[in-house]
Amino acid sequence: MRSKSIRQSIIVLNISFLVLLCACPISTGSSEKPSQTRCTTLTLRLPRYKVAANKPIALTGDVGGAKEILGTERAKLLGFKWTVSQAVIISGQGTPKILVGVAKSVAKTVQDVSVDLEVTGVPPECAHRVAGNLTIDSNCLAPIRFNEYGKVSVEEESAQLERLVDRLKNEPKYVAYIVIYAGRKSCLSEADWRANRIRRYLVDQKAIPKNRVEIIDGGFQDELTTELYLSPCNGCGPLPVSRLMFDDVELGPPCGFEERSP
Repeated sequence: MRSKSIRQSIIVLNISFLVLLCACPISTGSSEKPSQTRCTTLTLRLPRYKVAANKPIALTGDVGGAKEILGTERAKLLGFKWTVSQAVIISGQGTPKILVGVAKSVAKTVQDVSVDLEVTGVPPECAHRVAGNLTIDSNCLAPIRFNEYGKVSVEEESAQLERLVDRLKNEPKYVAYIVIYAGRKSCLSEADWRANRIRRYLVDQKAIPKNRVEIIDGGFQDELTTELYLSPCNGCGPLPVSRLMFDDVELGPPCGFEERSP
């Protein structure tokens, strides 16, 4: 695996997620050729669609490259300061993961919750703050999990998706949400690569309208996992939870663009 060298230059492309990253700045010393400063990446995953708020919401901030750039011990000393509006932090303040509950004053409304994360202990030249909005709705239910599968062949995946196609054609007022989690050992941008393959099958081959298919890069779990959800067009989508941090993952070369069995 070439995880160490790849992590320094990774560009994360996420589908249906607001992901904010720090850019690695370029040092401008006296040498003729500027050298690139090694920087951590700060990521906050927030879905662009609304999510149900009838139970606590889990949010995660991830500092990619911390172990490699700072060292294992210094990486453990990173501080996380969360700020949320129109909601309360139930637990996790000071850590990369928090649970958020909706304030009683907005419990029956659709509301945009602003989320701000400030990280201390990263290199001073690197971005240390990231923010975004999360739309919540206490009056809608979480979507129905239709199916789930792991590392399967292209043919097996097509069979799984065909059942989803049948449901979408029989229920025209429903939307499909597809959450892809890359595994602990993954090729570079694996979730995006697999999302493109799924989109080609559903939209290009099966003529499902684009606005009825939401594909989400959910982050990482121990094993490659694809979750299929159904929800009414005006309903709420799933809130993916990445079980692993970026530094816990071994990344190989970029995924191939040709169709192949996993």
